[in-house]
Amino acid sequence: MTSLTPDFQFLLSWCWINLKESCSCLGEVTGIVVSNSEQQKFPLQLLCNIGQTLVKVLTTCRHRGAIEGCRSGFYLFCSSLLSNNEKRLNDIPRAILRKILASLLENSMSSSVTRRSAGLPIIIQTVVQAARKCGDTGLLLSTVDYLYTIASKQFPNDWSQQHDLSQSHALNILKVIFCDASLAPALMPLLSKMTILVVEGFESPSWAIRNAATQLISTLVTRIFGQRNQLESGSSMTLEEFSSLYPELIQFVLDKLQSHRKSNIAVRPSLYIILTLMSGIGMSPSYQHTSSLREPLQHAVVSFLSNPVYSLRKLSARAHTSLIPSDRADESFQQILRKIQLRGSTKNELHGWLICALNLLSSGYLSSEMNFIVAKFVMDNCWLLEICPCLLVPSTVIEMTLLAVKQTPIDLRLLAKLWSAVKTLFSVVSSSMEKFHVGSDHCMDVCMKMMTAIYQSSEEARTVYHSQLCQLYSECLVSPLNGLRSTVLDLVKEEGDSFIKDEEIQKNVWMIISHDDNRTNVTKAVDVMLSATLNGDLHIHDITLTVKKLSHCQGDISSNFVVESIKFHFADDMQFIERACDLEEWCAHLVIFTSPSHNEDLRHLAAQCISVAGGNILQFCCRHKNLPGVEQAVTCLIKASLQLLEDTETEVRRTVSRFVTHLSCQARLHYTTSYYILSEFIVHNLSWCEATIYTLLNMVYVPGKLCQAISSVQISRLQQLFEPETSSPYSEVHMTQLWAYKTIEVKRNLVQSEFLVKQLNVMMSATLMELVSQMKVIQENVMSQPIFNMTCDGKVMSAILGIHLISQLYKSCRIHSSPISSDGETLQELVIKLQQSPSLHPFLRRNQFDCAQVRPSILDQFQHF
Repeated sequence: MTSLTPDFQFLLSWCWINLKESCSCLGEVTGIVVSNSEQQKFPLQLLCNIGQTLVKVLTTCRHRGAIEGCRSGFYLFCSSLLSNNEKRLNDIPRAILRKILASLLENSMSSSVTRRSAGLPIIIQTVVQAARKCGDTGLLLSTVDYLYTIASKQFPNDWSQQHDLSQSHALNILKVIFCDASLAPALMPLLSKMTILVVEGFESPSWAIRNAATQLISTLVTRIFGQRNQLESGSSMTLEEFSSLYPELIQFVLDKLQSHRKSNIAVRPSLYIILTLMSGIGMSPSYQHTSSLREPLQHAVVSFLSNPVYSLRKLSARAHTSLIPSDRADESFQQILRKIQLRGSTKNELHGWLICALNLLSSGYLSSEMNFIVAKFVMDNCWLLEICPCLLVPSTVIEMTLLAVKQTPIDLRLLAKLWSAVKTLFSVVSSSMEKFHVGSDHCMDVCMKMMTAIYQSSEEARTVYHSQLCQLYSECLVSPLNGLRSTVLDLVKEEGDSFIKDEEIQKNVWMIISHDDNRTNVTKAVDVMLSATLNGDLHIHDITLTVKKLSHCQGDISSNFVVESIKFHFADDMQFIERACDLEEWCAHLVIFTSPSHNEDLRHLAAQCISVAGGNILQFCCRHKNLPGVEQAVTCLIKASLQLLEDTETEVRRTVSRFVTHLSCQARLHYTTSYYILSEFIVHNLSWCEATIYTLLNMVYVPGKLCQAISSVQISRLQQLFEPETSSPYSEVHMTQLWAYKTIEVKRNLVQSEFLVKQLNVMMSATLMELVSQMKVIQENVMSQPIFNMTCDGKVMSAILGIHLISQLYKSCRIHSSPISSDGETLQELVIKLQQSPSLHPFLRRNQFDCAQVRPSILDQFQHF
């Protein structure tokens, strides 16, 4: 038996599951035995052996699932022993911890560097977690202090890059401990010295230590600034707060910055971390500036604005901005602009100061007057937009101007100058792209965004620049640059129907769909054309020919699904007949995409597609009732519509209601009204479609549903503590059952259907057998638990309701002298007997339940329409 055979894989999976469950069982057995009053008779050595077994699995096993299963067992083991009053039992997990820590100090548990210390962090974390739960914080603090000592050890002479050192083990363990939210509050006083330790670790020659330090520093930064901290927007923690909380750390940061400032080495690993810490500080007003370190920190940070490394320039600019007084932002901003005007600075330094200005503009502390000053400053210093081998400087200048134009209305004359300058830069860069190697793509992107912002600034600007921007968009859509095409597609979608109506733009968007090999661009292009189709902005004489030529788009399944929807939107009867297989595949995908288990973006996409193509497909099906696959297409559309009407997202329900309300040529109505319109359409327009009857009956009840529901209640492992993610307040199953039942009733009253009787006979036979087999189980459960019994479970309630509705359908068919099976009499008697139980859920009792009380009569709704 080779390792590739299914039998081997099955056996291997069984071994891992066996190991996982065995470890969990050891933990549970230990907890039961220790809590027993006869625990003293339990051999102490056996408990020690259990502990050693769990430790061996954690340190030697390489299967993640088995390790996690063993972790839960080991936690139960430690918790039960540490919470016991006997000291001899308390000492067992403590002894395990001491042994692991001692082995770390001696470096006797070396492992591969790629395993991140394997199970060692889990062992130590679990022991200190259990101790913390029992109120022993001292064990946590002493363990962290010991790990700090190990991580601070001198570097050995005989180290290897292939194996972890004790220092890297200690850092990996500290990372797991500091990540634990339950342990974090007790570790706050240790953040300063741990951060200092990690920063020093970045200078280590060992890759394992640098890697472990990288893992730990992200956790420490999160603990220092909190989860809300985003480096792009700064933190609410001021320098004074930082200094009071972490005095050792801020002094260390200053010392490091000054030492790096004197060094001739431009790139130092620890410098990135130091500047990251500084950039996390937030701006504050000058009256709060009491720290004596603020000024030396500012001088130290400024020296790195000219660093040749782009990321370090960006971090130092962010750090410098955070040290500027928020109430003097205008003054500081003008000082920065004056420094930019000094042409003597290097390109790197100029770029650094420009980033500072950009950060201040986006901080929200500047007055609106500064936005106008920025636009005027750029026009007065046109040399900033000059072409050079590195386009980072003009790109940043345009980004500054873009922010200013978006935030403040600017005079049309000044906008005209900006438009001319930016368009000139864009034209030169795009015409001689091969000459520039740094930032050309980004420069062209921001140029397009800038010109779009100028166009959006006022109604007058829209009139002046619309045709020029249309032409630019059209040219960019056929550009060889993926990023530029992507940017323009975003801008076209953002502007809605302002540009998508242009014939040339539509033509080029279709070219992207059919020929672009970048899936992201194809997805965006498809999204643009879908919006245009929904809004009726497509040029029919162009699109018909394009759709015929478009055999397949280069995107993913969802993109192809949208393209097919647009094709079916314009298809005539001959095209539908020729593409019957494609229609069948489209309908199958529609039902899948509308499933609650898919993400909301895909469900919204399906709602848009059914709004685009659903009406034309239904019209074709009603005209060609006898063609194969037509009934399946109709039922798929009904199922998809119902699933989308029950969606949790309002936009999804609103979009699909657009399709449903158009079925009766009504104006766009609320989605709750769509149920009645859908019923009306099924009754009056789909009387020929037997598949709809089958679909509606399955919505009422599916044989086997009761057995499955009762089994899930009886077996605790199948029970769920919380509602699944697919649950929705709009998808109450019993309401859908009642809707389907009433639709069948109205349809049966208007049109006699032999198919309905036939299907009902088959269903009643299977349902009767099922109810007979489960009747005793339900009655015993209801009698033994008069309040909270199994009929309170949603699935069981839905199953019993479904059986009741089936019996009601039998009653209706019998009244109208339809040839109906005698099984219905027995089924109805059993349902009545079950409903007479006083402990049954009130909704299901005979004298409480009335279909007419739950929802208004559909016949009344039809009269309304």
